[in-house]
Amino acid sequence: MEREKILAAARSEKYRGKEYENKQATRGNLLSSFLALIVGVGLFCIECIVKESLNFGLVAVGMTAVGVQYLYEGVTVKKGYMIVLGIICSLVAAFFVLAFIGQVVAV
Repeated sequence: MEREKILAAARSEKYRGKEYENKQATRGNLLSSFLALIVGVGLFCIECIVKESLNFGLVAVGMTAVGVQYLYEGVTVKKGYMIVLGIICSLVAAFFVLAFIGQVVAV
């Protein structure tokens, strides 16, 4: 009987470790998506100031990454606020994608 308790505790501890790893991986992915957005916005601002032109593609890529990350995590873990954030980011990304396409077609 003692052996069964030890095995059950070991299995539980092993699962908890995996759960922690998964949580940290998700946080890492979200952080990297957010940093991609920050870099895109920064490059957008630099190009806007230095060259006086707008490159909406940079912001569109970052917003798409953040939106997909929020939507995926929100749907898989059933967190409503993440789904809402993902939808908002995706709509903003769609706006920037359309603006970028408008720039390319206008040239």
